[in-house]
Parts: sequence; structure tokens; C-alpha cells
Amino acid sequence: MEKLSFYELLSWIVPGSLLVASANAFFPEVGQHFAGAGLPESFRLTALIALAVFLGQIAESLTSLIDPLLQWTWGGRASEVALQRGLGNRYLPIDSAIRIRSILVDAIGHKATDRSLFLFAIQRATASGSTKVETFNALYGYHRVLLTLSLCILLMFSASRCFGLLPQVSNRNTMFIVCGLTLVSALLWYRARQRGYYFVREVLLSAERVLTVPAPATLPTKSE
Repeated sequence: MEKLSFYELLSWIVPGSLLVASANAFFPEVGQHFAGAGLPESFRLTALIALAVFLGQIAESLTSLIDPLLQWTWGGRASEVALQRGLGNRYLPIDSAIRIRSILVDAIGHKATDRSLFLFAIQRATASGSTKVETFNALYGYHRVLLTLSLCILLMFSASRCFGLLPQVSNRNTMFIVCGLTLVSALLWYRARQRGYYFVREVLLSAERVLTVPAPATLPTKSE
């Protein structure tokens, strides 16, 4: 059994813990019922940790579900956009994209789709033992989950306010909270897109390094 990575645990615990805290703040009756259930303190702590991990996994599943929508808002799947027209001078200029695409096409054939080319690039990059590819992929996934988390908190707060569960929050403060959560979601949307571009760039550059390294020369054998 493989060990869980640090970022994998982080993408479960951080969103899950914040969802538990938000649910307790926006729906206080639920937290009160749980606290008054007469359960031992140690059991309640264990249950809260387990609930946080479970909700973190739910948030991760929701992220995978809305991933096609996210890719659409970013202008298409980053891996395919990169091979077609690059990702801009900051991430992957068009001339670099053309050069890398040519190398990949020479390796697996001219009939390969952009998706197939990128999957081949991932295979070559990971086979080379590059840890940066795995790290960038984990960071990309982590920031996508954070975006899902911010959207979930925004929806939870809106639902709580609509059903009158937070009467002490004034309309002015409600507007500030909604605007703040919306700005945070926009920032995380941009950051997740940026992390996706970094991951795609690292995959393509790593694959290029592997495919362009000359094979080691073999010494001629002496004839007997």
C-alpha cells in the first residue's frame, strides 16, 4: 500500500475542517445537537476529525465533477491549449509549444491527438523520476479543492441567511461577507488556473528533456 502524500492529506484535512467549522457557524443548531448528545469528549474529537476527512474527500469529488466547467472557464483544457497555441509568454511561449509538440509527434506519430501527446508526455516525465511533476500536480489539485471549498462556504452562508438562521447578521454585513467570499473565490480560480499552467509546462519541459537526451555511446567490443 502506497503512503498518502502530504498534499493529498492537506487537500482533505484543510477543506474538511473549514467545512465543519462553517457548518457549525452557519447552522448552529446542528452543532448544539451534536454537543448535547452526551458523547464522551474523546469520541466527539475523533468523530470531528473523521468528519473533516470525509468532507474533504467529498470536496475533492465535487472538484472532479466540476472540472470540465473549470476547464471551460479557463479557455479549454490547459494541456491541449499548451500544445496548440502555448500558454502565453509567462508560462509557455508559442515557439516552445511548437518545438515540444514536434518532438512528441516524432516520438509517437503524426496521427496522435493533443490529448494523446500530453498523456505520452506525462508518462515520459514521470518515468524520468522528476519529483517536480508530482509536486506541481499535487499543488494544482490542492488549489482546485480550495476553490471548491470557497464556493461551498459561499453557498452555505447564502442558504443560512435565506432561511433566517443568522438573524444577528445585518444586511450590510451580509453584503460584505458575500463580496469577500466572491473575491476569495475569484482569487482561488486564478491561482488554480496558474497552478494548472505550471503543471502542464513542467510536464512538457520534462518530457522534452527526456526525449532529447542523446543515447549513451557504446564502446566497440574487441574482436577475439
